[in-house]
Amino acid sequence: MLRCTDSHENLLRSNSSFFDKALKKEWKEGQDRVVDMPDADNEAFGIWVKWLYTALVFIHKEGDEIIKDGVQTNSREWLRWSKCYALGDFLQDTDFMNALIDVVTEIIEEANAQPVSLPNYIYSHSTENSAHRKLVVDILLRCWDRTAYAKTVVDQPQEFLYDILVNMAPHLGTSIQQASDVKALLNTADLCEYHDHGPDQPCYRIKPGFKF
Repeated sequence: MLRCTDSHENLLRSNSSFFDKALKKEWKEGQDRVVDMPDADNEAFGIWVKWLYTALVFIHKEGDEIIKDGVQTNSREWLRWSKCYALGDFLQDTDFMNALIDVVTEIIEEANAQPVSLPNYIYSHSTENSAHRKLVVDILLRCWDRTAYAKTVVDQPQEFLYDILVNMAPHLGTSIQQASDVKALLNTADLCEYHDHGPDQPCYRIKPGFKF
């Protein structure tokens, strides 16, 4: 349950279409200024609130790295990211979700790998025309080892597999140019290509309060 005050309401409503609708005066929530959110993940919501006030996404925490079978993995960080991404979808905060895409590209670059489950995260919480989906499609087509993705394809969303086929079609009979690795792909990409603000809206990066 979230109780809104005057000092916070404008910030909530300007960043979240969910809160903008929920807090309209014709609704009970708008009159009582209390919004019930029983399914919201508390940790993810806390990260979102910090994002509203600092323009920073605090995903990583000390101790996230664990060693399993001699290999370092950041599974806790990935889980936290996925919960934040789901929350961003629920709150309808496009800027927050675009920032999370930038966060995930940084994590991928640092690890020089993406989790196999990333398409599931993104396709479960994005629309058919979302630019976020292009990120995982590009990574698979240009960076994944052919044998590796063939073995895991059965666990991927059907919409993702459809998008893969659609994007492969223009290259049939020739070849799909592959980047040497995922770092090479992301270092040459304009990351706004993977944002959902579209050509007519400013990127969150250039809005007041965001500095990079």
